[in-house]
Amino acid sequence: MLWLLLLAALDPVRLYPIDDRQRSEDFRRYTVKLERAVNKHDVKALRKLVDDKVIAGPRDKDEGWAVFNERWHPETADSPVWSVLTGLLDIGFEQMHPRIFVSPYYAWKFPRELDPREHLVVIRDVVPVRATASRDAPSVATVAFEVVRRLGAPPTGAFDWVHIRTFGGQEGYIAAQMVRSPITPRAEFALRDGSWKLVVLD
Repeated sequence: MLWLLLLAALDPVRLYPIDDRQRSEDFRRYTVKLERAVNKHDVKALRKLVDDKVIAGPRDKDEGWAVFNERWHPETADSPVWSVLTGLLDIGFEQMHPRIFVSPYYAWKFPRELDPREHLVVIRDVVPVRATASRDAPSVATVAFEVVRRLGAPPTGAFDWVHIRTFGGQEGYIAAQMVRSPITPRAEFALRDGSWKLVVLD
């Protein structure tokens, strides 16, 4: 009970969406090429957009196209790399430095004091929290670009809903497409020898 009272007194933690690609015309053109390669699942085109020393894992030796290829298998029809890159293109890119962009913002900006395994980030504005896992259920609160706590699994069959609690203490269900986990592949893009490249996807 004390924990709930303390939770209710907390202000929401908000992570507002960021998309800085228009700040660099060169980088914006790079993302157009990336999007074209992703839409076509064009491995050869993707290879040209990836740095030779791309980091594809947490270990010191997890770098290079061979490691990237082994990790992501872009040549296979069901490779997850295409959906991951599609998600990055949709969510946008943050400019961390004139020569560096990163994505997704909610993974790079997630507060260190919160456990990423227990929280989700709302990626839309004015999202209703429902009393039950149904669009017809009454709304008990609305959230906007907030970090929320993930609770237990939703009812059987309610795969499109997530059971959450807000920092204000409201508990309910939110549509799954409105939230993202901070535990997700993170990408970094850097200007190398005059050309933008994907340098990290881990």
